[in-house]
Amino acid sequence: MFIAYEIIILRNNKSRRIIFNLTGHLLITGLFLSAFFYLFPVQRSANVYLFNDFFSSIKSIPVIILKYLELTLFPLNLALDYPLKVPVSFLSYKFIILFLGELIGFSLAFIFTYRQKPVIAFALVWYLIGLAPVLGLIPLWAK
Repeated sequence: MFIAYEIIILRNNKSRRIIFNLTGHLLITGLFLSAFFYLFPVQRSANVYLFNDFFSSIKSIPVIILKYLELTLFPLNLALDYPLKVPVSFLSYKFIILFLGELIGFSLAFIFTYRQKPVIAFALVWYLIGLAPVLGLIPLWAK
């Protein structure tokens, strides 16, 4: 996220300078995560994806993004978990329309806001990164 902030907000495109500025942050984060996982080991028994397998999880991404975008704009009937229908295949009209619509929509919003209001472009990137835990790409470890 620091790298996205440096590139989008500060418009600093020099990769050496970005890495130099963030070395301390990355070192401290790495040490913290190493100590945390050493002190609190995770017991792993099986890989459990959100929707049975990896490809079903990928097919569900446009549906999940649309659901959370709807909940962001209209926070009604909030719950911890939402029932979602996974599209049947990558060639189904629902998957194609949602995927292309979201890809074009977020891309255009980022492109138009990047030059005028870089803070809004940064917020779009942050929003998508914030959705990463619920997208189901990373398998959850079952106990």
